[in-house]
Amino acid sequence: MNTINLNIDALTPSQNVVDRMNRWKKMELRDFWYWLVKGALGRQKLDLAQWKRETKSVLVLRVSTKLIDDSNVPSGCKYLIDALKNEKLIVDDSRKWVRNSFDQRKTNKGEIPHMEITISSMDE
Repeated sequence: MNTINLNIDALTPSQNVVDRMNRWKKMELRDFWYWLVKGALGRQKLDLAQWKRETKSVLVLRVSTKLIDDSNVPSGCKYLIDALKNEKLIVDDSRKWVRNSFDQRKTNKGEIPHMEITISSMDE
């Protein structure tokens, strides 16, 4: 297994929104993303035993009706990346184990806002 694709029907907030949250709201947001990633994995019925302990490339695409400032996208995805680590899709969120890329685009007509996450092995 070289690549995992996850689609989550929710949007990560902007860094500005997260910065204004109190610690309890931040904990709720963290738990929310843990459950969303767990649910997206469960729908795919993946065998993570084949998923090797190696450096991964993670591409996060935020698909929304409104674009946010590009520099706010990565910070808003902190709990999403933490959830990937929690589910053992990445070994750690340090540079040694993962290369993160973030992008965004506007939704197409009739498309629901969502997050697209692609996790690929870099060692093969």
